[in-house]
Amino acid sequence: MLEFCRMAVYTYSEQQIERMVTRAGRVRSRFSILAFIVLGVAGLLMVYRPAFPLFHEPLRGWFFAILTSVFLVPIFSIVRNWRSWPDKMRRSLRETRAEILPGGVGMSGPQGFKREFSTGEIVRTEEPSLGTGLYLRTSNRYRWILVPRRLAGYEAIKQELGAVGVSVVRTTIPPNWEEFAGMLLFAATAICSFAVHNIGALSVNLLVALLLSVGLFFVINANPDVLKLPRMRWARFGAFLPVVFAAAGLWFALHG
Repeated sequence: MLEFCRMAVYTYSEQQIERMVTRAGRVRSRFSILAFIVLGVAGLLMVYRPAFPLFHEPLRGWFFAILTSVFLVPIFSIVRNWRSWPDKMRRSLRETRAEILPGGVGMSGPQGFKREFSTGEIVRTEEPSLGTGLYLRTSNRYRWILVPRRLAGYEAIKQELGAVGVSVVRTTIPPNWEEFAGMLLFAATAICSFAVHNIGALSVNLLVALLLSVGLFFVINANPDVLKLPRMRWARFGAFLPVVFAAAGLWFALHG
């Protein structure tokens, strides 16, 4: 395989950054309006229609769990960071850059993130249609680089890779799909912990949460940056949150 013989840096342009911040602002505003409407309607129904079926078993637990996780918690975070998030997003985007290095590829990001591969380490490059860019893969499935599709010079990076023999394979879904499935199961066990009151079901939920947490812990430890980034170190503790939620749900069902 050939190697890069020059250095090039690709970043987001200021125009792209402002477009992305504006688009994100519109999405946050629309979600905020929807969340306030849903929470307002739910509050009015609780006051004026307390006999509404959603406020009674077997729907009450599911209703409040979904209302809290989908609307209440996100809107609290959005309101708390309403003024600061645009500058944080701009700073994060400005710190994101792809680098073509002599003999390799690098990716830098916020909070000191930096990862570099030599061209010899790249075993394949995937461009999923449902993904957000170009995934440069190594033999370690948890050691990879994502080059965002909106990065200025994205097509030039693909041409650079093709010139040194790294072909781009088009796929449908992003790699490591099990990580996304794990997060969905994470949310499902947490909601089940608060929405279900059957002892048998909660016992099964605790077992599933334990298996899920152990799997997430090993997946996180397989990441080569687990000891370098503070958020990755804390993620190892976060992997056991499903067990905490499931155990709390079972305890309250037994003693509540």
